[in-house]
Amino acid sequence: MIGAIHTQRPTFTPGPRASKPAAQPDQTAPADSIQLSGAPTPSPAPLARSAQATAAAVASQNQGPAGPALLKVLSVNIMFDSESGVDEIARIIEATQPDLIGLQESAASTKQLAEKFGMHSLQQDKRTALLSRFPIEKVTPNKYGVQVTLENGKQVGFLNAHLTSFPYQPHQLLHLPTGGGPYLNTEAQAIASANKTRGKEVRTMISEANGLNLPVIATGDFNEPSHKDWTEAAHQAGRHPIKCEWPGSRQWEAAGFTDSYREKYPDEMAHPGNTWTPNAAQDDPKEHHDRIDYVQYRGEGLKLKDIQIVGEKPEFADIVVSPYPTDHRALLATFEVG
Repeated sequence: MIGAIHTQRPTFTPGPRASKPAAQPDQTAPADSIQLSGAPTPSPAPLARSAQATAAAVASQNQGPAGPALLKVLSVNIMFDSESGVDEIARIIEATQPDLIGLQESAASTKQLAEKFGMHSLQQDKRTALLSRFPIEKVTPNKYGVQVTLENGKQVGFLNAHLTSFPYQPHQLLHLPTGGGPYLNTEAQAIASANKTRGKEVRTMISEANGLNLPVIATGDFNEPSHKDWTEAAHQAGRHPIKCEWPGSRQWEAAGFTDSYREKYPDEMAHPGNTWTPNAAQDDPKEHHDRIDYVQYRGEGLKLKDIQIVGEKPEFADIVVSPYPTDHRALLATFEVG
């Protein structure tokens, strides 16, 4: 149920939820990695349709290639496996109606959310998972990503990650003990520390994207800022302690990926786009607000239509869910595919 609507900023408040029928197992999926949760229901709602069935119907009617499809992709860190409760996290999904979901800090919650929304699921590791309303056709070797087919027959790769959290270089630069490592003072030190912390993960993730040989969308809590945000202008304005060419975002850029948020909002001063964190005051001396959650994409046929921040109030979010149940603001990107 949608509550009060701000200009381009819908506010979502909880409403009654319909129960779902018992789950039916997907006998064709690898039992150790993919689980089809929730029985399909005869409904036109986006979360209830089968992409493969639609594509097959189009082909059987000899209609030729289908036109472009709209694809909504949600990235959300659900905070310690839905510490606020799975139903609270579900309100974010209800408010955004995504086709693909990258979950971070999700373990036991994955199955519950998949069953609630009748989606296919991949538990990637003990803290990361993917949900898809399209059948999962292929899983990359390290489970960073999957291949799916949309209603128009177009294949897309979808990757998701929760990259290593500590040491956390922004806090190290600010000499905060929460950084989880020695204090840092220079850009070179920050780059070296970030590379050591999660550089291998980024390289492996990009390698798995390359292996799919498809247009690819990658979501995640990358636990590292962007060089597009920590600019000299931002440093001079006092927003960040230094200017820094963060290596993770540079790697994505070098691999041909586009940062969705910075594509729509190239001015980092006018649109900081902070996703970390709604749980701390803006002037909290023990915290540093930043943009560490991303939707990256690459490939012919993918066109960004919109990207919105999901959060706690209109000052910081385009889609407001109240009360907001997690410590990261979420991202909802809408693509035209084909």
